[in-house]
Amino acid sequence: MPARYTGPLYGELPEVKAIWAYTMTNEQGTVITVYSPDDMLEMIREMQDLRVAYDQLRQLTIAMNSLADLSPKSVKSVQEDVIKWDSLSAGVDIELEKIPNLSPDGLPIIKADVIEYSEVPLEKGFSYGQVALQSVRERMSRLVLKVCRTLDLCAFGLEEAPCCGGPSAIHGNFRGGTVPLYRS
Repeated sequence: MPARYTGPLYGELPEVKAIWAYTMTNEQGTVITVYSPDDMLEMIREMQDLRVAYDQLRQLTIAMNSLADLSPKSVKSVQEDVIKWDSLSAGVDIELEKIPNLSPDGLPIIKADVIEYSEVPLEKGFSYGQVALQSVRERMSRLVLKVCRTLDLCAFGLEEAPCCGGPSAIHGNFRGGTVPLYRS
């Protein structure tokens, strides 16, 4: 006989503590909430490339609340890093639109009268878009790892987080093709 659900499959998610609200003060001295605690939860989830799943959101909420209890100053640091990452992420999209029309291989045009593409990026194994945005994406990756480590997401069972995956992981920072280098 198949199992039956007699109530909701999952309970309610824990509430994110109010300290996670990101506020600013305007010229008149009024405090404005720019991001609610739930907005910060969603931004961190997106930043850490976690699934929208009950267990993931529950553990992330518990990690955020634990950091709030342990170190309110670290909460502000994480918020600043998340805001930086979000603005850089939006900037990448804007920069991608500015990149000139490229060949199907992602090569920049160097002659207009007779179409000729530069093959310099291909010699290094990258497309022009990858080369143009490399420094921004590296900075974004550093912010992702910093937030992951500050929240100690591995301790909360969020093995999909980028700072938690080992060399055999099929998630997190391996999706983009980067592999961490471990020195002995």
